[in-house]
Amino acid sequence: MAQANNSRDLIGETFTCDGPHDEVLTFTSQLKDVSHVRKLYYNKLVRDRIPEIIELDGCSCEYHVADNGEYERLLHAKMLEEVHEFIQEPSAEEMADILEVLEAVRKHHKIGLDEIKHQKIMKKVNRGGFDKKYILEVTEDAKKFEKYRDD
Repeated sequence: MAQANNSRDLIGETFTCDGPHDEVLTFTSQLKDVSHVRKLYYNKLVRDRIPEIIELDGCSCEYHVADNGEYERLLHAKMLEEVHEFIQEPSAEEMADILEVLEAVRKHHKIGLDEIKHQKIMKKVNRGGFDKKYILEVTEDAKKFEKYRDD
């Protein structure tokens, strides 16, 4: 068989498959030209309807349901991704993405919303907010003031 340059060159050609039955195949019509198609690999957590939306758009995709360990790892990566996107382009839409991921993280770690609200209030009362825009430049004794780090 001559070397085929594209799928049209295979029409009418005969060849033997390397398989258990060694069947002879003859191409009788044009194959779909997929030379322009490329696969994009993501391996990232996406919103629940993304595979459906991709398929409705006439494309195909491959996906799987993560186990708990993979989900946690990729959920944390998604949180960083969304924060980076917000930094690049601050907007309500990007903030909504951050909140959606935070809600998923909260549920995954089984942290109650009331507990979060309580901790937020306690930190605000004990340490303040960020309204005054203070920038800490230096302290005298790193050991003594270590408890004031704002992690």
